Amino acid sequence: GALHESHQTEFNDHARDVLSQSSFPIILPEKGTVFDYCIDTKQSTMISWEEAAPDRTKQNQGNYYSIPEIDRYCYILDLLLTSGHPVVLTSPPGVGKTSLLMNMIYSKHQFTRVTVNNNMTPATFQLAIESQLGPGANPVPGQRPTGGNFPSRKPKNNKNLFFIDDLNLAPSSTQSNVVPCAEIVRQVLLLGGLYDRGQGQFKSLPKSNFVMAMTPAASPSAGGTVSRRHLTARLLRLMTTVTMFTPDSEALYSLMSAPIQQWLDQFPNYAVNKSVDLAQAITRCIINIHEVVTSHFQPNHDNPHYLFTLHNMFALLQGIFLLTPRSVGAKKSRQKKQSFSLPVATLSDDSADAGKSVSEPAIA
Repeated sequence: GALHESHQTEFNDHARDVLSQSSFPIILPEKGTVFDYCIDTKQSTMISWEEAAPDRTKQNQGNYYSIPEIDRYCYILDLLLTSGHPVVLTSPPGVGKTSLLMNMIYSKHQFTRVTVNNNMTPATFQLAIESQLGPGANPVPGQRPTGGNFPSRKPKNNKNLFFIDDLNLAPSSTQSNVVPCAEIVRQVLLLGGLYDRGQGQFKSLPKSNFVMAMTPAASPSAGGTVSRRHLTARLLRLMTTVTMFTPDSEALYSLMSAPIQQWLDQFPNYAVNKSVDLAQAITRCIINIHEVVTSHFQPNHDNPHYLFTLHNMFALLQGIFLLTPRSVGAKKSRQKKQSFSLPVATLSDDSADAGKSVSEPAIA
């Protein structure tokens, strides 16, 4: 199941206690927690994530920045998907689940993305799955399958990998309080296909796997009329849950300082002096504003709409990037300002980049 970030200390103590009583000689490092280490398969020892992934901030695909904390989740997701295990990626809103999958995982495991909303019907959702049926996925009249895509039997290479975004937004049945779209996913995992809604014939969907990203039902989000539902344990028991924790201040600083520095570098030298110090100051200011606002404006029965997530902080960053740097070659001549709507992009004066839509930075 999912581990809430408030229980990290209790889980660390429990894991150390259980592993210390093992009949095998398991050596646990004394420093840090169990979340700070991974297994070195070559040496059969536990090493820190810093040794596995050096402390650096790197840019991928021109608009997405990765830090060591993100590399940890990429390693785990890549390991699970390569082994054929269905995965549920969960975290509070704004942490960056979708951005992580789209920018870091898609290059290794290409998938078909299905975005779910509260108006999606089971027929529409099933049609999105059936659209990926290959030539060998022919219906077998009157035959019920005896086995399917149970996670432990899956081959390493997935022919059909589906990314289901926000499955728990799908409407539930008014009679049984079950989410029909989730039952379609469970049917594919257990039986290796699904039944035609018109003829009732079984359609095989071989070598299929799922990776899902969702916000827990109990987490505060944007509010409004959209509600998130609890998925049945009949589905979640077939999948591996990976929880992305909310990044701390230092992780956010590493994530945001790089795009701000790159944005400031586009200004001419006579306009911006000491861009490195300025980038650090702007980053600290944005993080401090978010911390002060979230601490002073707590939701209560009078103001239930006081919900501030990382989405709001990245919106503030996006607003700063609306200030367009002047062309380096211009000599004090007034030029028409260009607008940039990119929170993390390679900012330039090329008008082709204006208005491009990209994902928010994530750290998960």
